[in-house]
Amino acid sequence: MNKRDCSSLKWYLMFLMALLFLSSFSTLRSSAKEKRETLSADQILRKSIQIHPKLKDYSSEVTIKALITCSSIHTSQLLQGAYLYKYPGKCRITIKNQPSLLARYPQVFQMKLPNPDEYKCRIRGEETHDDTSFYVVEMTPRQKRGELKRHCVWVNRHDFTRPREEILYANGGKVTINATFSAIQGFMLYKIVKSHVEFPSARLNGYVEMVHKNHRVNCGLTDEMFRE
Repeated sequence: MNKRDCSSLKWYLMFLMALLFLSSFSTLRSSAKEKRETLSADQILRKSIQIHPKLKDYSSEVTIKALITCSSIHTSQLLQGAYLYKYPGKCRITIKNQPSLLARYPQVFQMKLPNPDEYKCRIRGEETHDDTSFYVVEMTPRQKRGELKRHCVWVNRHDFTRPREEILYANGGKVTINATFSAIQGFMLYKIVKSHVEFPSARLNGYVEMVHKNHRVNCGLTDEMFRE
């Protein structure tokens, strides 16, 4: 083998080694990425709760449209109020002149994810809607919590917002919540929340839509504002 052949062989072997190195590096990166994306149900819920570590509190004005049927009584209401949130999970909705019927069923305004420590959590699966992927997490109370049976949450895999929740109660009771979000000062905050309510045992069903506007971020809400 002459010098030219040796030199060609040397460069060929170096080229193969480089390919092998890049291939291994790519595989390691891919494996690391897959590892990072493998989350438990508990981790998914906690990331969803803590997606905005710099968000101390916020408030928004809300307009609420409620269409409720109880027994044979139909109620249509247009209400005004305010939504208050404070880290790490305090929230409150105040409604001017709230009808007693809505006051009896606060589940229609469910806006707070329960504490994962109080539930058995599992990943029920993954779904894709409109090119967006979601974790579907199922939460079952560790101890009896009234008529609550199960709480299912759809968590956006990209930003960990919760655009859909489904809360199931005994005797066929069900609240389905669908939410959209607005980017306000870098935070993903509620824009529109729509709730469908069914409580067959109480002969109650209805639809509630809550529109948020005029968000005020990190405005210094106090603990006293969340006390009944």
